Amino acid sequence: MRAPALLVLPLLVACGNAPLTGEWDYTDEDVIENTCSDAIDYDGTSGAFTIDNQGDGTFIVDPLDGTEPFACTVDKKDYTCPERVSEVLDLGGGAEAELTVSVSGEFLKKDEAIGTQTATLTCLDAGCEAAAALVGIPSPCTIVVDFEAEWTGEL
Repeated sequence: MRAPALLVLPLLVACGNAPLTGEWDYTDEDVIENTCSDAIDYDGTSGAFTIDNQGDGTFIVDPLDGTEPFACTVDKKDYTCPERVSEVLDLGGGAEAELTVSVSGEFLKKDEAIGTQTATLTCLDAGCEAAAALVGIPSPCTIVVDFEAEWTGEL
């Protein structure tokens, strides 16, 4: 006797660790790499963000920091949030730099995740290049951070 497809599909989806929709808490654990020199002494951060699980192998993250929400994919327990422009920074005097960020990791459980976030700062013009050189920041430069996140409740 064959099991109806509608009964099998939820079992297949349940094999993964798709994240719970709601508010999550984020904490940087370790700086793995910092090619931005001592001028950017990044020692971690923490804060809240939200996940809206779309139910189709994707979820939307709202960083709750004024930057735009972004889409991620999840395959079983592994997730990827492709590189995106997080923000363009006005450094004054017409100098601008672009901050791009990508994230990948795994959901240990539906309410617990670990991952790696990679942020790259790239000058967009000669004014930025000159300003960065003055303070000893190479362009581009990258900071890679391992983090933990846990679900804290419903939206």
